Amino acid sequence: MGVYDSRGNYSPTPGLCNQPPAKPVKAKPPVYSWESPPPRIVVRPEPEERCLVGVRFCWSNGEYLAGCDWALTQGDGGVIRGTLDSKGFLSQVISGLSHRIQLAPQFDPKKQVNARRSELRKMLDQILAAERDQANELKAAQAERGVLANTYYVGVAFGEGFLFGAWAWRSP
Repeated sequence: MGVYDSRGNYSPTPGLCNQPPAKPVKAKPPVYSWESPPPRIVVRPEPEERCLVGVRFCWSNGEYLAGCDWALTQGDGGVIRGTLDSKGFLSQVISGLSHRIQLAPQFDPKKQVNARRSELRKMLDQILAAERDQANELKAAQAERGVLANTYYVGVAFGEGFLFGAWAWRSP
């Protein structure tokens, strides 16, 4: 049974259509060429967390702690070992964010101070040996001259020292 609308048009009764079922359409596989390449699947590993560690060791008087062994333990348990440079600095890039740094247990601060003192003592001994050699040369030259010549040179040295001290001027 149909229905007439307000204009007088007839339309059949809406109902189920007895049409045959539609055949499913199969999609064609895409054709790839150099103009339309297949999609690229990029698998990137997650970036590894890395951390830059920089530490400077120095004494309370500001002197750097140089040449000391250190051990850096990372969060995953890996241990990195090294020696402090001349400025008491260590710099290392590690994986992860947690770490622990410690000076080697065999470190002896008295040993380092004694090493510095012995190095300084060697330098001062070299300076003293050079001064003694020069003094011996001057004594030998003085022994070769007579009393009158030595008196003259003492007077010249005294006068030169006086002028140098008074006017900060030295004759050539």
